[in-house]
Amino acid sequence: CDSHGVTVKEYVGDNNPFHAQDWKTDCEAQGQAVSYSGVGAHHQNCAERNIQETFKMTRALLLHFAIHWPAQASTSLWPFAVDQAVHIWSRMPRSNSQTSPLEHFTGFQSVNHHDLQRLHEFGCPVHVLAPKLQDGQKLPKWERRSRQGVHLSVSRLYSTTVHLVSNPDTGKMSPQHHCVFDDKFSTVFTNGSFSDDVWNSLELSNHKHHHPDAPSDPEISPALDDD
Repeated sequence: CDSHGVTVKEYVGDNNPFHAQDWKTDCEAQGQAVSYSGVGAHHQNCAERNIQETFKMTRALLLHFAIHWPAQASTSLWPFAVDQAVHIWSRMPRSNSQTSPLEHFTGFQSVNHHDLQRLHEFGCPVHVLAPKLQDGQKLPKWERRSRQGVHLSVSRLYSTTVHLVSNPDTGKMSPQHHCVFDDKFSTVFTNGSFSDDVWNSLELSNHKHHHPDAPSDPEISPALDDD
């Protein structure tokens, strides 16, 4: 609040734990009022409603992740999903005011909402450039240039161009900048392998792209196989 020049005048909370004497004494010392919502009436508290909406979004993010990549989805990633939901909720413009909660709180209006445009699907596959290439070094010709990770959320400590990526093999999380995202989960397969059926469908699609008048089955035309 201080960093944005916002003065807190009143707190609205639940009876427990905000009835503590130390809390009330500190509020009185700063000239801040305290009021409480009724028992079982959390809807009277605006913050409670916002938390409820944020948690709804969090569950939706995790369910979407679990549907598209069940091998990597886990409830242990709930804190990262909450961070992603809070980031979206606080920066998403409201239909009635055309401003976001963050803009309303700070008094500064976003010019282009680039922070929202940089967002990616929670839990989607992300390919991170190999560390040696990030440092300007070279790799052998046939060595992989990237590794696959799991996109978790944006980082609180870095620019919105930096994303938190989990390593599926080690479970470790790191902030990464040199990334390519698969927001549609198109590189995820049910059994985790690249099947012959997928390869054949891609091959057939490639033939049709380069030869629009070709037969549907490439084996019918030896010329296409030779090509």
